[in-house]
Amino acid sequence: MIYQAIDICPDHIPFVDYIFRQNNEALHGGQVSIAEWYTCLCLEVDPDERNFIITVNGEYAAWMKLNGLNTPGGIYIAMLVVAKEHQQNGVGRFAVRFAEDFARAGNKDTVWIQTTQDNLAAVDFYLKQGYRIDKHIRYAVGDGVFRDGYRFKKQWKVSR
Repeated sequence: MIYQAIDICPDHIPFVDYIFRQNNEALHGGQVSIAEWYTCLCLEVDPDERNFIITVNGEYAAWMKLNGLNTPGGIYIAMLVVAKEHQQNGVGRFAVRFAEDFARAGNKDTVWIQTTQDNLAAVDFYLKQGYRIDKHIRYAVGDGVFRDGYRFKKQWKVSR
């Protein structure tokens, strides 16, 4: 299988909408219109973040948002959503490794990820990728409800 991470563009918005709706229960997401996706991913781009579409053999498979790019130390995987038809085939593993390599290329030594405690698949996945629970947190998710969760961390030494 050939995996790639490509910068998001307007053509990807319907796919982002599709996988967000498909995974809405696990994400505790709210309703987001196509126009809202377009605005936040293409028009009002935060200079501290980058969005990627992960492909498998040229087919769209996941959306990943990295942020904290202009912050010293590390980056956050702020969103990682894999289409159900591509789960369990290495897409998430590729995306996480891509984020780690992206951080290293920027001389950063840490990647953080957070998820709710009830997202057991994500919790198990991040632990298997070598992340450790850094902090127990309570935060508002997409639907506006405060939920218990974990912040995961993976850190390495950077040669400067």
